[in-house]
Amino acid sequence: MGFSLIFVAMGSAVSLAGGWLIAYRGLVQKIGGILIILFGLHLIGVLRIPFLMRRLQLPLSSKPAGVLGSVLTLAGTAQTVGDGNGCSSACDQG
Repeated sequence: MGFSLIFVAMGSAVSLAGGWLIAYRGLVQKIGGILIILFGLHLIGVLRIPFLMRRLQLPLSSKPAGVLGSVLTLAGTAQTVGDGNGCSSACDQG
């Protein structure tokens, strides 16, 4: 009962938001266009937006180690998916 209630509430909220966006379509388009122009000016260096200049790093207290760490490192630095999963070299020998 509670699970269904959550989905009905979420559907109603999205429907209400969609109705609002359709009602104010012109305003939403103008705001979106202004944001795209501002982000473009920031990207080419004409305009500096301070909150976009921040750098966020998440400290990881536990890092993968051992075999899992090696596999994840290989997969993360590989040029292609085949190189990353090791199948191309293992399947060729086989």
